Amino acid sequence: MAANESSKPRGRKSKTIPKKRGDYIAAARFNDNQTQLYFVRNADDINDARRMVLEEVGYENVRCLLVSERKTDNG
Repeated sequence: MAANESSKPRGRKSKTIPKKRGDYIAAARFNDNQTQLYFVRNADDINDARRMVLEEVGYENVRCLLVSERKTDNG
């Protein structure tokens, strides 16, 4: 037996299940005092959701932005 071979049998490697990407809700208030809700799906994290909304509507148009993780009843 070669030095790099193991005498132990190799088991199946467990498949890692990718983490489900989060759903977020964002409330934006614009410079003209209009408001809008955005549902963000498949963001990596809350910062990614914020970035996605700001890129969609334009950084210079948003006065205030609130982002929260969206919880569902089934998970």
